[in-house]
Amino acid sequence: MSHYKFKKKTKAEREAREEAAAQALDEAEAQHIADIESGRYEYRLARLQPHVGLKKLRLELGLSQAKMAEIAGVTRRTYQAYERGENPIPSDVLCRLAATFLFDMHMLFSGRTHSDNLKVREDTARLAVDVINHLKGRKGKFSGMLPHEAQQIAMEFARKNKPGTPVDKGTTYEAIRVVTGDKYIPDEIPYSAVAEWEPEDFPTKPT
Repeated sequence: MSHYKFKKKTKAEREAREEAAAQALDEAEAQHIADIESGRYEYRLARLQPHVGLKKLRLELGLSQAKMAEIAGVTRRTYQAYERGENPIPSDVLCRLAATFLFDMHMLFSGRTHSDNLKVREDTARLAVDVINHLKGRKGKFSGMLPHEAQQIAMEFARKNKPGTPVDKGTTYEAIRVVTGDKYIPDEIPYSAVAEWEPEDFPTKPT
C-alpha cells in the first residue's frame, strides 16, 4: 500500500491561504449586505408614487383634471398621463402646484409626512401653536387675521423652520407673505425692517 506524504506548507503559503479565505468571506458578506440594501431600495422606490399622490391631491381639492392642468400649465392630456404614471411629473409642474396649494411635497411622493417620528411631530405641533399664539397676541392689522390664515401661516412656518426656532416678527415674516401675500405686510416693507415695524405702523395701500 502506498503512503503519501503531504508537503508541509510554508508560513507564507498559510498566510496567503488564510488571507484568500478571509477575502472570500468579506466578499460574501458584502454581497449579502448589498442584496439586503437592494431589497430595501426596491421597497423604498416602490413606495414613491407621485402619480398616486397627485390624483389624491386633486380629489381632495375637488378639482377637475382640466383645472389642475390649467394650474400646472400643461394640456389636459399631458396631465392625465401624469396621474396614470405614464410620464414623470416635471419639477416645474410640481412647483406650480405646490405654490398654489401649499401641500406637503413629501406627502405627495410617499403618502406620508416627512417624518413618522412622534417627537418630531410633537415638536412641530408645538412650533405651529407658538406661531398661532404669536399672531393672536399681535395688535393692529393682525388682529383681523382669519383663523384659517393663521393656521396656514403656522403650517408654513413649521415646514420651513426647525423646532426651537424663535417665533417673532422677523421669523414669521416670510410665512405671512407666502400665505397672504401683501394683505398684512405690504410689498414696500423691506425684510430687514420688519423687526423694527409694528403691524399698525404698516402703511395702508389706497383703495
